Amino acid sequence: MEQILRAKIGRVRWQIPVVLGITFFFSYLTRNSLPLALPRIAQDFGWSDREIGANGQILLGAFFLSYGLANIFLSPLAESFGPKRSVILAIALFSGVTILSA
Repeated sequence: MEQILRAKIGRVRWQIPVVLGITFFFSYLTRNSLPLALPRIAQDFGWSDREIGANGQILLGAFFLSYGLANIFLSPLAESFGPKRSVILAIALFSGVTILSA
């Protein structure tokens, strides 16, 4: 019985860093996708170089401000759910929103 439990714990020990690593990787990509999309957004709206600078700063500022505020307010909520449920919920919401926005 003890060997089965140790084997299960050993397997889970390696699954946690893999899942978290993949999650953080995609989170990083998402945070840094707006600057890459900015030229396409500017092209769609017909912005000049000056407008790209002004509107791009507003877009990036709004994105990072909302990102920071979300972290402040969602962290206590995530603590109340616990780490496992919080990560599962975050991955599910992220995946759903990504599918809807594609």
